[in-house]
Amino acid sequence: MEIWAALLAVVGTLAASLGTFVLQDRAQQRRDREAERDQVRRELQRACALYAAAADDVRQLQVQRYTRRVSGNTITAAGPHMPRIDEARAEVTRLRHEIELMTADAGLLAAVTELADHTARLYEGRDEETVHRAVPEAAEAYRAFLAEARRVILVV
Repeated sequence: MEIWAALLAVVGTLAASLGTFVLQDRAQQRRDREAERDQVRRELQRACALYAAAADDVRQLQVQRYTRRVSGNTITAAGPHMPRIDEARAEVTRLRHEIELMTADAGLLAAVTELADHTARLYEGRDEETVHRAVPEAAEAYRAFLAEARRVILVV
C-alpha cells in the first residue's frame, strides 16, 4: 500500500509540474507575442512618421523651389536646395517600401500609395498650374495617410 501511495505522490507531483510548465510556457508565449506586436507597432509608427515627414518635406521644398526659381512660367531645374528635394523624394520611396513590408492593412497601403502618387506629381510639377493644383491634393493625401496610420497603429 505504501508503494502505491508513494507512486501516486510521484505521479501527482509530475502532473502538477507538467501543468505548471504548460501554463508558464503559454503565458511566456503570450508575453512574447505581445512584445513582438508592440515592437512592430513602434517600428510601423516610426516608419509612418518618417514617411509623412519626408512627403511633407517634398511638398514644402517644391513650393519653395517654385516660389524662388520661376523664370517665365517654367520652373528652372537648378537651385541650391535641389539635392534636398531629391533626397526627400528618395526617402519617400524608401519608406513606402518599408511600410509595405510591415503591414498588410489595405487601407493604410492605399493611403501610402495615394500619398506617394501625389508626392510624385508635386515633385514632377514644372508649371504654376500643376504645382498649385498638386499642393492641396498632396496635403489632403497627407491628412488621409495620417488618419489611416493612426487607425492602424492604435489597433496593431
